[in-house]
Amino acid sequence: MKCFNNPILGISLAFILYSCANIVAPTGGEKDNDKPKLTKTIPASGSINYKETEVKFIFSEWIQENNLKEELIIIPTPDKYKTKVSRNTITFYFDSSSLVKNTTYYFNLREGIKDITEGNKSDSATLVFSTGTYIDSLEIAGSAKKALDNKPEKNTVVLVFAADYNFNLLKSRPLYHTKTEKNGDFRIQYMKPGNYYIYAFVDENNNGKYDENKEFIGYSNNNLNLKGTVSDINLKMVKEDHEHIIIKKIESSKGKVPNLEFNKEISFINIKKLRDTQDIVYPYINGKSLFLYTTKKVDTTSIIIETKNVLGNNGRDTIKIALDYTDTSKYLVVPNPGKGEIEPNQEITIQLSKPYKTFKPIISIKNGNKEYTNGDYTKVIKIKEDKMTGILVISPINSWKDSVAIKLYPETFEPICGYVRDTIKLNYTLKSVEKFGSIGGKVNCDAQKVLIQLVGKDSKIIKQTEHKDFLFEYLQEGEYNIRVVDDQNGNSLWDQGDYRTRKMPEIIYHYPDTLKLKANWEILDVKISF
Repeated sequence: MKCFNNPILGISLAFILYSCANIVAPTGGEKDNDKPKLTKTIPASGSINYKETEVKFIFSEWIQENNLKEELIIIPTPDKYKTKVSRNTITFYFDSSSLVKNTTYYFNLREGIKDITEGNKSDSATLVFSTGTYIDSLEIAGSAKKALDNKPEKNTVVLVFAADYNFNLLKSRPLYHTKTEKNGDFRIQYMKPGNYYIYAFVDENNNGKYDENKEFIGYSNNNLNLKGTVSDINLKMVKEDHEHIIIKKIESSKGKVPNLEFNKEISFINIKKLRDTQDIVYPYINGKSLFLYTTKKVDTTSIIIETKNVLGNNGRDTIKIALDYTDTSKYLVVPNPGKGEIEPNQEITIQLSKPYKTFKPIISIKNGNKEYTNGDYTKVIKIKEDKMTGILVISPINSWKDSVAIKLYPETFEPICGYVRDTIKLNYTLKSVEKFGSIGGKVNCDAQKVLIQLVGKDSKIIKQTEHKDFLFEYLQEGEYNIRVVDDQNGNSLWDQGDYRTRKMPEIIYHYPDTLKLKANWEILDVKISF
């Protein structure tokens, strides 16, 4: 006999660890291909006023458990129960207080039972009964899929909570729960009328509870006032990240630029000095790393570092650090863009290996047959710069011609330390359109601003535009999908939600068809409406 003790702390479900006796199948004879069939339940399904403390499932042949811990669903979840398999019967034993009065109970063994000969799994064996005078009859149904690729995920659990002021996802106990099918669909039957919160999460580690910042989660922004059957619940799951940015490691050794390593990538930094350092600290961001360059040596000093990233995570740390190394090495371009092919409207990105003080472009450009120098460059290009990352983004005002040659002379940058000695030379030729394909179409929707994203098989963005009449050119042969983000806050990014306040992530519409593209092909009739 196995004992199930389930207080459900947090949102733990009725998945309790247990051991299973080894049952050896008899040898010889013809292979058994028949599944165990449910022949009887005690009580009979549909019974009311059930007062006993045992529930039995009786099958057509001898049985054993098959990952019953993972498969079993009992709604609502009892606090404590035991199970025992004997020959063709599995029995659930409950304490006198475990089955609540005037409550409808639903059992689903799913694939939790198999025979002892060939391991044939039974079809879902179900049972519904009530400890009161009637069986609750309402139900909900829908789907739970990942927002970014619109695909289901195994081990997805759907939870239904009472909508009250004391609700806390990590502490409250669900009234109902189920697991999704392989296609992401779910159904919960025999519910009472009432107000509910609905959540779904991917239980990646099978611990029966949502692990914040680590697992996918989806939810409805409003509570569900259930008065009748609801069959159109659509939960989009996101791996939300609300973890603060923190410093994991500080590398500050003599003869090296101090390096602060964070727990996640950062995109903005603000340094506040607690002691007078005369504005001599220049930060340089590279992914999760922050390098602190200085124009002169400073003894150990205290500084406040405030950080943010594109997901909205932020952090604030106070550290003591010695700025005792001035890097006098040459500025490098990393990675060196060198030569290559370019699209007519493609941005050119370069990155310096260190931060700089000021940017005063001394540039010469040859775009096709025309040359531009010094201030004339503004007729053909725009430049965006970020001193903290050393990144320059060069984009054409109209378009690049058949060949492009750009020179940035050393005087363009005023270094904080070290020197810029070499001229940065960029040389490109236009891509041959015959080697590539194009995908285009139109989006019809009421959204004020959208992000139309072309993605590959891995759901990573290949190209993006904000124009509802869209055209993606110079595409490699392959398979593509299109998704459209309703950019509600107009920041040109897709924003995650916040399960703590049920703030929904920005809506993503997925074009249903995969587009198969060949070289020198055009698919220009994509119509998207939502």
